[in-house]
Amino acid sequence: MKIYSDGFFSIDPTHGFLPIEEPLHTLPETYLALQELVDQMPIQLENGAHGLLATEGAFEKKQQPYPTIWKRLKKKQILL
Repeated sequence: MKIYSDGFFSIDPTHGFLPIEEPLHTLPETYLALQELVDQMPIQLENGAHGLLATEGAFEKKQQPYPTIWKRLKKKQILL
């Protein structure tokens, strides 16, 4: 099968339609607080405990200490 690419995305039999570069598994150090929050999001964590998405409003409550990150991300002052 032929592989099609526009230089950013490719269409191939292995990965379908995805970016050519592998995605980040963890965010850069600058975003450590955000990474920790994201790691707690699944409904059930790897250790069997309930994650933030298991309880309504838990994510919103947990992210409140991080308003600076959210404001900067919304203004696009932080880039990955």
